[in-house]
Amino acid sequence: MAKPSKRGFGSARSAKAKSTEKKSSKVKSGKAKATTTSQPADSDSTTSPRRSSPDLLNSMSKAGQTKKCDANARPSKRARLFDATSRIITLIVGEQEVPFFIHEGILCENCPVFVSARMPEWMRDDNPKIELPEDDHELIEVMVYWMYRRILFFPSSFEKGHVDITSSLSSAPGLLARLFILAEKYQITPLQNDIIDAFLIWMDDFSLQHRIPASVIQYVWEHTISEECMLRVFLVDYVRAEYTYWHLKTARDLIVDKGFWYELSRGSALTVDLLRECLDEGGPEVIGDMREHLEDDLTLDVCVNWHTHGAKEEQCRVLKRYVLDGEEEEDG
Repeated sequence: MAKPSKRGFGSARSAKAKSTEKKSSKVKSGKAKATTTSQPADSDSTTSPRRSSPDLLNSMSKAGQTKKCDANARPSKRARLFDATSRIITLIVGEQEVPFFIHEGILCENCPVFVSARMPEWMRDDNPKIELPEDDHELIEVMVYWMYRRILFFPSSFEKGHVDITSSLSSAPGLLARLFILAEKYQITPLQNDIIDAFLIWMDDFSLQHRIPASVIQYVWEHTISEECMLRVFLVDYVRAEYTYWHLKTARDLIVDKGFWYELSRGSALTVDLLRECLDEGGPEVIGDMREHLEDDLTLDVCVNWHTHGAKEEQCRVLKRYVLDGEEEEDG
């Protein structure tokens, strides 16, 4: 079996970290902490609840009105503190109807979908609730935490266990993919950007031991539509850079969506049918044909390649690391 490729993701400490020495000091394998992103942090030091439990949220003031805000803007810590004085909204999630409590200002600051969902009846309700029957309560918990802290927080088990091409959606990449689809559903672009960074950080820590599973790729193509989806673009670039011939040969039967194979073959001399035929009868030279069209600096510009920002927003300067339960975190 061919040795894992050291080109692309596996050979770089991180995509953003290689652009300057200053950046590389920010991202270290397994040890780096959460770093600031493109928007400068406010000097005020504020805290918000680690969990969206009723006791923690109800201890904060429910008085005050929700300020009108731009749902696409990245709020400062001061703005988040102000929004935390608004009334409490209850999110009823999943078939089990798990409740999550979040301040109205925080919810509307982050999520354009919920802003438009505020019907007059909803606004007049003394105990406002939003039902999310199709969502996973574990993903909503991560999303709500991120809305308060601007940090992805995962259980310590997130980095445990071997992950290879045949692993399931219960793996770390599977959790990230499912969370990205949720963020896309609710149009939370900054969260999608942070999830792309989390993929890169995870791969930076385990680049030679793990591979993003084929099940994750299949899931993403099943649950997204646009070819411009940044996670689709990212995964195609990742497979071109990191999958060996034998990885692709295994993935051929696991990734049944033809859209992925079309995207993978586009830009090279291979058609979808020819690619599949080569995997049946060809050899490792198939990979060489795809990689011939890769840019040498593929992993050097994460923000340009896979992030989405508004026209007036600055480009991200560094990768933003997730935090595991039990680790210290820095304010974003």
